[in-house]
Amino acid sequence: MPGGDFEAILHSLYSGSVVQARPDATTVNLACLHRVALHRLQRDLVLEAMAFKYQVRREPQLNGSTIMQALKDHEYIRDCALKGAKNNPFIITTDASFGRVLLRQCLEKIDSDRGAPNTWSEDLTNHLSWVRAHPSPNRSTARTLFWRSRKFLNRTDAFKRFLSRFLMAFIGGALLVGPMHIMVLHPGTILSLIITSVSVLIFGILAAVVLEKMFDILSVTAAYAAVLVVFVGANTDA
Repeated sequence: MPGGDFEAILHSLYSGSVVQARPDATTVNLACLHRVALHRLQRDLVLEAMAFKYQVRREPQLNGSTIMQALKDHEYIRDCALKGAKNNPFIITTDASFGRVLLRQCLEKIDSDRGAPNTWSEDLTNHLSWVRAHPSPNRSTARTLFWRSRKFLNRTDAFKRFLSRFLMAFIGGALLVGPMHIMVLHPGTILSLIITSVSVLIFGILAAVVLEKMFDILSVTAAYAAVLVVFVGANTDA
């Protein structure tokens, strides 16, 4: 199906995001290119919907599974973005050795196939000269041709998980021991009630930030409140 004005609109919206060309660096964002593909799928499915309404006997050419798979891919691309630009396989940049080789070869191929000069010939020439100005990879940068090794990523992820667990243990312990120390050093029913209420509120907010399920948030907050209430009761009796 010819794109017409639709393709022109897509180009005006996404051309600067799909390829970001500067003299110091060039970046290709394949995630943006996937969004362009999603828009094209939406267009095709809307056409199917209109044909279904106005051409009753027309056999469907597409089905919903295509865009469903594309949306699943979009979720995966979003998860990859959380790993950071250096570990995102959908970001190709001349800042990496492999990206310099790949982008230079692709631009040279387009340059050799473009034929007669057109409106974007000058932009392509400038872009190609920028990429060629970057140094080529050598043996010392061979390990950076692709993304970081799986072993390195696993070790980094394990350290991050440990750091998160340690931080949560420290915060949880501080929120539990801190109010108890204050109530022991400064006894008083009103002060104990105020400290307990504020501590439970802070703990509940932190639980809402870390946890996703409402039942889990309610459970851990209730357990924390129960510990403080028991301590307040025991301290008051003493």
